[in-house]
Order: sequence, then C-alpha cells, then structure tokens
Amino acid sequence: MTSTDNLPLFIAYAALGAQAVGSVYVGSWGGLKTPAATKKILKAQRKKKAIAGEEEESDSEDEEEDIAEKLTSSDAYWFPIMGSCVLGGLYLLFKYLSPELLNTLLGGYFALLGSLAGGKLLSSAFANFLGKERYRSTFTRWKVLLLKGKEEELRFPFTIPSIVLLGLSFVLSVSYLAFDRPWPLNNFLGLAFSFNGIKLIELDSLATGAILLAGLFFYDIFWVFFTPVMVSVAKGLDAPIKLVWPKDGGLSSLAWLARQLRLSGDWIDKAGEHVGKSGLTMLGLGDIVIPATLAYAQSCARARGTTPPTASSPFPKPYFTATLIAYFLGLLVTVTVMHTFKAAQPALLYLSPACVGAVALTALARGEWSTVWSWKTEEDKDEKGKECVALEEDHQKKIVDTVPTSAPIPASSAAALQVPEVDDGASTSEADEAEGKSTKAKKRKNKKK
Repeated sequence: MTSTDNLPLFIAYAALGAQAVGSVYVGSWGGLKTPAATKKILKAQRKKKAIAGEEEESDSEDEEEDIAEKLTSSDAYWFPIMGSCVLGGLYLLFKYLSPELLNTLLGGYFALLGSLAGGKLLSSAFANFLGKERYRSTFTRWKVLLLKGKEEELRFPFTIPSIVLLGLSFVLSVSYLAFDRPWPLNNFLGLAFSFNGIKLIELDSLATGAILLAGLFFYDIFWVFFTPVMVSVAKGLDAPIKLVWPKDGGLSSLAWLARQLRLSGDWIDKAGEHVGKSGLTMLGLGDIVIPATLAYAQSCARARGTTPPTASSPFPKPYFTATLIAYFLGLLVTVTVMHTFKAAQPALLYLSPACVGAVALTALARGEWSTVWSWKTEEDKDEKGKECVALEEDHQKKIVDTVPTSAPIPASSAAALQVPEVDDGASTSEADEAEGKSTKAKKRKNKKK
C-alpha cells in the first residue's frame, strides 16, 4: 500500500491520539483541588472582613469539589491482580453466555453511568468557556441536602445550566443505545469517563504511581501477547470503555451524513460504499486514565513558596510537561509498532516506561531525585513541625499581600496556592482568633439589646 492509501488510517491514529492526550491534559488540570490549609486561610480572611463590616460572611464562594478515590501503594500492588480477575471473568462470560445479552446489559449500564459523567463533562466545559467568575455570578447555585438527624448524608449542588446539560447528556446516552451505538456517541461517553476518571483517581505519592505502572506493564504484556483474552474482550464488548475511530479516517461517516443532507458527489458515492465495512481502530480507556494519574499527581506537586496565588497565573510545571510529552511519544511508538507488524499491541508496554522514565530523568536533571520520590499528597503528622508552621505563616503574608481581599477567589483558582497541610492546632490559629472576635461582637450586640 502507498502512503496515499494509508492516509485515512493515519488520520484515524491522529484522531485517537489527540483525544487521548487532550483527555490527560484537561482531566489533570480540571481535577486540581484547593489545599485544606489554603481553605482555612481564605475562610479566616472572610471572617475578618465580616467582623469589620466590609462584607457578609458567606460560604457561597466555596466551589464544590469531587471526592477523589486515593490509591495507596498497597492498592497499586493489588491493581493488576484485581484487573486480571475482572478481565478473566468477562472472557468466561462472553465464552459461555450470550454475547448479545451481555452487551445489552453492560451497554445499558455504561450508558446510564455515561449520562452522569457526560453531564459533569459538559457542565465543566460550559463553565470554563463562560469563565468561572462570570458563571458563578450569572447563575444561582442551588443545593439539595439529604440529612439524617443533624448529619449530612448527601449533597447535590446544581445550577440551571448543569441540569439542562445533564438532560442533554441523558438524551445522547439514550441515542447511543437506540441508534445501534454509533462511534461518535461512543467516544462522547468514553471521553466523559476518561475526564471523570482522571479527576476522581488520586495517587497518594509519585512512588505509588511508579508501582502501579510497573505492575500494569507486565499485566498488559501477559494478557495481550500470551493469551487471546484481552483482544477478545476488547473486540467483543460493545460498550463505551474504549475510544474508536473508523480506519477510513471517518470518510464513510461523512458520506453517510452528506447523503442524509441530500448532497451528492463522486467522493460521496465512493466513500459511501464502505459505510460500516472499514473497521475500527481503538484505544482502551485504561491506557488513558492510568498513565494520566501520574501526570495529574505531578500537576498537584508544585514547589512550595514559588507558586503564584492563582491557577491562571503561570507557574513552573516541568514534571507534568515532561510526562505529557512522554505520553504522546509513547502513543506514537505504540501506533508505529502496531501499524508495522499489523498486530494488536499492549499500549502500557510503551506508555509505562515512557511516563515513569520522564519523571526519573527530569528529577535527575533538576537534582530533585529524593524530593520527587518522597513527595506525598499529605504529609504525616509526625513530619509536620515548626518548618511547616513557618511556611504557612509565610504563605499567609504572601496571600494577603498579593490577593485583593475585595474579590473572592474560586476554589479552582485557589488550587494553585501551594500551602502544606498542617495539624489543626498549628494551622487554625488565625481562624480561631477570628472566631473569638466574632463571638465577642455578638455578645456586645446582645448586651445592647
């Protein structure tokens, strides 16, 4: 085949790669959260202004954050084992039960989950497109609380646009099932799962990420090269757990759409002959979400004392950038080998060494080897001490000096404030002082009455 004949296939590879790299980038930055110590400082500042009468004390500025599932090193060791059990179970189900029945049940299940994930994706995209400050000031935020006695069991925050977009996502999910699971809707649901998966899976350290990718390196090699299990399940399971693209580059789909619009032309007739016959190239969501957890962890692991006060301000991100580039190069090698040998490839065979190697090489080049591999999302209480307290006090001064107190800071922007987690006794002195002043002010008002 000539290079011209391979052009549609290269377009398909490029489309899959763009979706994968885009998911890693957007999911990593979309999942940034406000450090707990930073929240306490900002809350204390609002209380001080409320006492001074400059503004009413309110928690309306606090943005709801998804609760992430934190993976530990123990979870990382077990991950390939549990994944093997699930994969083997699916293989046996497809082998001994009706594939049509399984695809109906699993397709419906994933479509239902996908409608919720798609709603979150669309809402986040709309808020970022409009601007979070403008979004928050334009649309009222409502909350539905489920209480058991005085304890909060469930919280469902929403705005009018989020409900509308959730309804749109539900319509797309139903259409996915009703119209024989077209690949564009499959990719919408797959991207929604990727975005939310990256946000909701959090590593407790970069070392845990290295352990996880090392285990899945051997997991992927075994199930792809030494058994037919992985390929059989990937091809047999018709559910949005993978991104797909037609091998003809999508030309047959464009031809079908042109025909629906009553358009005509030689290329339309030629491409239309291959509708549904070109086959699909695919990339599993695990090959996106799992390496992305390491990139996401590095987007949070920023140097203390050097980070600007808002996420929109530029700040150094060498490890995240290096890992994202390595992920792209790993995908490129995967596609090259797959295309050359005309055989399915375990993507993590190339992605795992690329991502972990990028971290290691960057750490060596920057002279931060021990710092990188000892980094954790939360420091143990025994390791916090006078140094952390002093760092927090220093950050308090920087925040007061650099952030306009008249303008509330959204949680997504405050996520860039790198303040170390500290014990409540060491970190809430300012908040306690503000609470004390508030109590005294209330007592004085009661006496006047």
